[in-house]
Amino acid sequence: MKHGPATPKRKNRISGDPNPVGTKAIWRTLLCLACLLAAVGPAQGSALPPAFEARYEVHVAGLYAGQGILSLKPSPNGGWLFTVETHPEGLAALLTAHTTDRSELELSDAQARPIRYTQFEGKERETQLDAGFDWDRREVSVNDANGRRAIPLPPGPIQDRASVYPALMAALEANSLPEQVQLFDGKRVKTYALALHPGEVLNTAVGRLDTVRVQRGVEGDKRISSFWCAPALAYLPVKVVKTKRGKEILRLTVLSVTGLGKPI
Repeated sequence: MKHGPATPKRKNRISGDPNPVGTKAIWRTLLCLACLLAAVGPAQGSALPPAFEARYEVHVAGLYAGQGILSLKPSPNGGWLFTVETHPEGLAALLTAHTTDRSELELSDAQARPIRYTQFEGKERETQLDAGFDWDRREVSVNDANGRRAIPLPPGPIQDRASVYPALMAALEANSLPEQVQLFDGKRVKTYALALHPGEVLNTAVGRLDTVRVQRGVEGDKRISSFWCAPALAYLPVKVVKTKRGKEILRLTVLSVTGLGKPI
């Protein structure tokens, strides 16, 4: 039995479709949270954490919205792949699609440098953005709905929206969290301030954990974001809270961890 015309299939944004996704990629903005931690570069002698996968429960404005996944694994070419996935559920699934942010990394001069950053959307993983980093020329070649272009990169360590996570973990492990950091968000490079604060002992789904807290913003700012990172899990963020005008708008809490000494 037919129930009306089929919904037209959404076209790939890179193809230049003049009417791409109707709703903003809310989950990518919320879960990747790149501008919260931005681009930390591991100090001399530091290295990426070991391969792992971590799952999180996500609440938006106090309501359950689905799950997120962070994973780090070796790539076939000898580098590393770090992936951030969102899986909206319930009402959130009606408002936005699954998203995947993937960063291909290499270790060079004891720094985790992104080589290629890609954004996908939907269960069919349609490419929304593809960006290749040329560190000799200090530029990134971007291909998205607005076409192809080259964006110059300023001096210093720079990360993308996915690679910020393993870079943050490595910087904390080396006790080298910088005061100012740089991030390529897919359109431009931005600079943000970070601060390290004492954390607390958290009862989580993976056990009772000591944490340290990384915060972007200070009291009185419109937006403040905090990450609670566990030293026992190579400084994996196990809790994330984002507030706006003092009210919580986003919370992530860890559900499970595979690797990092936690085969759960």
